[in-house]
Amino acid sequence: MREKYSWLVLRPLSSMFSRRIPLYRLISRCAVMDSKVLREPAEIAQLYRDQCRFPALCRADVGPVITSRYGGQYCNVYTEWTQRDLERNENVKFCRQYIVFHDDKSVVYSGPSGNCTEIKGELLSVDSPSGEMKAVLRESTIKGEDKQFLEIWHKNRKLKCLNLTTLNKHGKVYEDDQFGCMVWSHSETHLLYVAEKKRPKTESYFQGPETGLLADEEETIKTDKKEEQSWSSLFYVDLASGKCEQLSSNSSAVCSPRLKS
Repeated sequence: MREKYSWLVLRPLSSMFSRRIPLYRLISRCAVMDSKVLREPAEIAQLYRDQCRFPALCRADVGPVITSRYGGQYCNVYTEWTQRDLERNENVKFCRQYIVFHDDKSVVYSGPSGNCTEIKGELLSVDSPSGEMKAVLRESTIKGEDKQFLEIWHKNRKLKCLNLTTLNKHGKVYEDDQFGCMVWSHSETHLLYVAEKKRPKTESYFQGPETGLLADEEETIKTDKKEEQSWSSLFYVDLASGKCEQLSSNSSAVCSPRLKS
């Protein structure tokens, strides 16, 4: 049912989704204003500042269809946006929700619901199949060390928070666009994700209490540490017990150039 109405929602909302223009296109398209070519760096910089005020849509999720007591149908659309903050010299991400009333053929009404909220430290997020819960992978720095937390939210409250770094079952969870993923089980009791596979630490046979490591052996260990980051694997976490396990001991479970055959 969600896929059936997704096109009905996203097409009318496209008018609300602004698009950020890259700098090189911005200069080529907007360099001429009132028959005047912008040549001064200050004028071009001000034009870029003005365009940075417009956010860019990076994600949109259509929620399940809900039938009201009067027979009308509606669904919520969760969106995430990115915008360049020149003062902080970083890209900020914020979320905003829309509500869409529709019938079987067209959208009756659509509009924003509430204000924008900045997302801090959120790497991944995914709604459960029923739409009742949401899983969030968040990274936070504690005492100078980066830690990853798995949060389970139910409507307006946090049900559970697991410190994946403390579990020491794997390395960092992948959160990039190519390899980052997080999937709910149909029962909504388990989560599946891709993370760096932990490998046993390598120790040198030439390490002694006085002489330390030889130069070539030290270089070998550095190479091993770099290779350790290239191994990936599937992991699942039981939300009830907090138990995290590797789904497969074979790296072929994940199809990725990062894996070795």
